Amino acid sequence: MESVVFWDLGLVSDQQLRAGLATLLANGYRTEARIIAHIAEVEERKIHAKDGSPSLFDYCVRQLGLSESEAFHRLTTARIARRFPVVFAMIDRRKIHLTAACRRCQKFRVRGGIRSRRQPSWKIDHKLIESTVPEAGHHGPLFFSVS
Repeated sequence: MESVVFWDLGLVSDQQLRAGLATLLANGYRTEARIIAHIAEVEERKIHAKDGSPSLFDYCVRQLGLSESEAFHRLTTARIARRFPVVFAMIDRRKIHLTAACRRCQKFRVRGGIRSRRQPSWKIDHKLIESTVPEAGHHGPLFFSVS
């Protein structure tokens, strides 16, 4: 009896391949948003310290087995999303990815939350937020436009 492996897609139709890929991508973003939420809560509860890690970054790398890049992007995004919860929903719906979230935060020093090097002037486009994530309402400003 031959076993079928997930990467052997030769017998899958084009339509099934497209649909399967779309489903996997959607599930991946949903999972990513939940991973980010869990990392944010681990930091909030200081579970990493209780487990003996000197930092959350160290915990992500040594305990969770993330690469340094994965740990940086997820931790940075978790801190952003903790301050601006709409980011969780945007990741969940594939409206923003981790790299973009981190890039949009480059003007900030992230350590235990977002603290600007100077006082930012937030330019809020609530219509953009609500059209991207309708149920987001006015949960807070996004960091898309900072002057």
